[in-house]
Amino acid sequence: MDRNEIKDTYYIGTNGAYVQVRDITADANYFYAACNNVVYRALKSSPNLADYNSWSIMPGLPVGIYNTIASINGNVIVNYSKLLTNNISYADTLYVYNGVSWTYFGTPGGFTVYSIKESHNNWVITFEGAVSTFDANLAGNGYYSGYFSDITRARSAVMDSQNNLWIADAKFGLVSFQPTGGGLAYRYPNGTSKFKYEWICHSGWNNVRCAR
Repeated sequence: MDRNEIKDTYYIGTNGAYVQVRDITADANYFYAACNNVVYRALKSSPNLADYNSWSIMPGLPVGIYNTIASINGNVIVNYSKLLTNNISYADTLYVYNGVSWTYFGTPGGFTVYSIKESHNNWVITFEGAVSTFDANLAGNGYYSGYFSDITRARSAVMDSQNNLWIADAKFGLVSFQPTGGGLAYRYPNGTSKFKYEWICHSGWNNVRCAR
């Protein structure tokens, strides 16, 4: 977003109905929207994305809440959240779409996923109790399960262009890990010490933006 402005609003549900969109991503050809119950897709070249007929439900996924989605290198990863769907912890399932079909990404169940981010051609996936990173070919290249003599309470994370990891942590605020000598650090904004980060994104102009 060059000017940080909302350009348009789309109602993508059946017959233009409102649906709760929890996250959105795009690849070379499509927009993907992670929603309650389904994942929608629309061609980027569609002449009218505001027309609900431009959006279709992607088959091959179970009905449930999809809370986070990202795309790199022709692959799309989405999380089926059992926590949000059925209030069951450690039972989420990650799916990867290769342009043809959905398959499991890793072993189904056993974790709760808060966010999936595309960061400088890396995947950064935030689980309950850990942050994992993967390269563009889905090979694991980092795992962070605790810091400051405590467990990880990460809720979202990104990687910058120097491969530094930035984590929104529910206890420690903004946590950074610099693999080339800086190590781990954390910081709070000015104000109450109870301010904790729950969301984070890394934008293309070399800054990190966070929200409570």
